[in-house]
Amino acid sequence: MMPNILLIFADQMTWDCLGCVGNPVIKTPNLDKLAHSGILFRNAFSPNPICVPARASLMTGNYPQVCTKIKGNGGRTKPGQVLLTEVLKKAGYRAYASGKLHFVPYSPPGTPRLVHGFEHVDLCESGRIIAMCDPEGKKSID
Repeated sequence: MMPNILLIFADQMTWDCLGCVGNPVIKTPNLDKLAHSGILFRNAFSPNPICVPARASLMTGNYPQVCTKIKGNGGRTKPGQVLLTEVLKKAGYRAYASGKLHFVPYSPPGTPRLVHGFEHVDLCESGRIIAMCDPEGKKSID
């Protein structure tokens, strides 16, 4: 039986924002439980502090300037990059994403978008899609 893999990729957090790494003020009991029962990367770093290139690097294993050809925010992952989801699928896993992907290009709701090989996604893109598709901010809830 293959073990489940849960990869949590957080934005806008410094390394010391979790109770499991010794923060005495911030309470993160659920993340602490996950960290204690799994693997906590204590010496990990991001090759870019900006969300889109950081995620592109995570998905490809390459620096942003290699996988997107730019170092700044934005940039589509270039064809021919081996994706983490492809490697996992070849090993028999199913890839599911929840939260925000911030892969470029964004697409309006109801239209296909770049998901880097995830079989299913449930997304919340921090208002970016809504702002692009509804600049006046009139959200409709279906």
